[in-house]
Amino acid sequence: MDYVYISGQGPRRPDGSSRSTFSAQVRQALDNVKAIDESAGMTMEHVVYTQVYLQDISQYGEMNKVFAEYFTKAPPARAVLGVARVPEPPIQINAVAVRSLADKRAVSPPNYKAEDAASPGILTHDRLFISSMAGADPASGKVPDDPAAQVDLALDRAASFKQLYRTRPTRLQNLPATPLPGASDTALAFLDSVRLSDDPARTPRLGSGSLSHYPRLTSVATLSLCAKSQLSVNLVTSFHPR
Repeated sequence: MDYVYISGQGPRRPDGSSRSTFSAQVRQALDNVKAIDESAGMTMEHVVYTQVYLQDISQYGEMNKVFAEYFTKAPPARAVLGVARVPEPPIQINAVAVRSLADKRAVSPPNYKAEDAASPGILTHDRLFISSMAGADPASGKVPDDPAAQVDLALDRAASFKQLYRTRPTRLQNLPATPLPGASDTALAFLDSVRLSDDPARTPRLGSGSLSHYPRLTSVATLSLCAKSQLSVNLVTSFHPR
């Protein structure tokens, strides 16, 4: 078992009661994640990805401060979504934890600037977890009015991680050589090809059977409405040697 996938955890204690303040509710949700981690023989250091659902996105900053308390070293990649409702308000957190810490490391594309308690990306022995990438110009921070342009910018930022594969872990370097030189090179080609557009003349590469060219790669892209009312993209890319 390489990974443990943790279902959404809300703010309730084991006895069903809920804490009174938002910060305490975030801590309780993370404590619930921690309890599942520990039941599998792991710690919060093993968490490589989290997805947070907030009923009130204006509480993002307060949530981020609590995350910084729990993840002090190489924090997990993270996506934060503002939603209309969660089953147990005001927050729900799901997570992914990796069994082995041997190849786990935080990675960041060139010129990436962030003040969040989350790593831009976490690389493990066979997967790259990428935090949500906002659809904003990375230099100016400007958000285009056109949603399609926001998607393009978000995907461009996600694709910038391809440079990180030049220093990939040994296990990725030694994957079988077919049908491409390596699974990480397969991911490189995939990230190069991914584009989404509302223009029918530009065929979305995520459809039309394009993944059949990459039999050892599984990639899940999620388009979300993030804190600044713009589209964001987060990716989980897996390399599966045959």
